[in-house]
Amino acid sequence: MIFAGDAIAIARADLVWIDHNRFHNIGRQMIAGGFGPTTNIRVSWNDFDSSDIYSSYCNGEHNWNLLFLGVPQTITIANNYFHEISGRGPHIDGAQAIIHLVNNYFHNTNAQHSGGFVHAVDAGSSVQALVEGNYFDNIETPITVGSGHIFAVLGKDTGTMPSICLTALGRRCIENIAIPVPRINGFRLDETVNSIVWGSSKVIYSSSISGG
Repeated sequence: MIFAGDAIAIARADLVWIDHNRFHNIGRQMIAGGFGPTTNIRVSWNDFDSSDIYSSYCNGEHNWNLLFLGVPQTITIANNYFHEISGRGPHIDGAQAIIHLVNNYFHNTNAQHSGGFVHAVDAGSSVQALVEGNYFDNIETPITVGSGHIFAVLGKDTGTMPSICLTALGRRCIENIAIPVPRINGFRLDETVNSIVWGSSKVIYSSSISGG
């Protein structure tokens, strides 16, 4: 095997739309963003097939899926299919990073007993991430515990959550589903995320829910 580079690399870019692609057998990142601003980026309706006999953990599941390190960043990841992943679905880091992760399906065929390295969302301490409407099917760690500012409702939206979302977003937040219930649970409800995501850029938010 020749260790190739990234499938798609984004640097110093604005208004990029990556839509309706299938990624498979990629040497490194399937999508990588960094080296300056990566703003108003939309990743939608893609098939990220991470089954790979050359996986870094020798478990048949690719670890390098999406990596975003730009400053600043505004990124929507919507309506994608991630399967047989070990990690970075996505990994986001860097100052001024705002992410909307919505309506994605994460699925691993085999049960995970790996001690925590199989994960989907992994965000640095300064990242603001609104995670909603996603289905985590047999994903050991949907969101890593050490991730940054996360607003992600797990299960039914009850209590004060409807009013928080209505005030910040003008609508209800969409619940995430995780089956089985994750052993390592990084779902959190940082209320500051909603106002920052909504107030900073309407482009990141617009049409994500409808999938338009």
